[in-house]
Amino acid sequence: MDKYEIQHAERTFRHIRRVQDHMLYLIAHHSEKFELSKKDQFQLLYNATQHDQSKWQPRQFGPYCDKFVKKIEAPDFGDAWENHYQKENHHYQSGRWIGKLELIEICCDLQAMADEFKEGSCRGFWGRTWWPDFHKWLNSPASEGTDVRRQMADDYQWHALLIGRMEDVISALECQSYLSHASPRATPQNGG
Repeated sequence: MDKYEIQHAERTFRHIRRVQDHMLYLIAHHSEKFELSKKDQFQLLYNATQHDQSKWQPRQFGPYCDKFVKKIEAPDFGDAWENHYQKENHHYQSGRWIGKLELIEICCDLQAMADEFKEGSCRGFWGRTWWPDFHKWLNSPASEGTDVRRQMADDYQWHALLIGRMEDVISALECQSYLSHASPRATPQNGG
């Protein structure tokens, strides 16, 4: 691996770890609020271990490295992006059902990105990018025949529930962000 690929691997490991930390925080501190059964909690733990694992495949790794680390033309990036969406359950573009657990992972992913780009809460990114993109995709031919489109058609309340649940998860993550900045995280070095 060259130095750029090493940098990309480090960045990807850090991102995945942030998502895992956010998911564990929600399990530990907000399971009751989100009505997470023991089965849900273990499924979220499993999902945390699987988050973005497709990014290690050569089909995604190289184009992502070219675009985001080397910052060069990445002609295969569109294919890599599409492949990532299809393989990861936390992307609505896969067209799969978005339930409570997927919403939690989506929000944890958004918060990890907000952390990486030092934006504080993911609320801004959610409002200015994710939500508009979701609606654009939902009204495009790409979403026709998908579970997400059927979800919206079969349950008109699902849309309001989606917003409400995402707002609740984002608020919980904002609380975590505040707490992590207010007091240092326990580590073996500081006696934690």
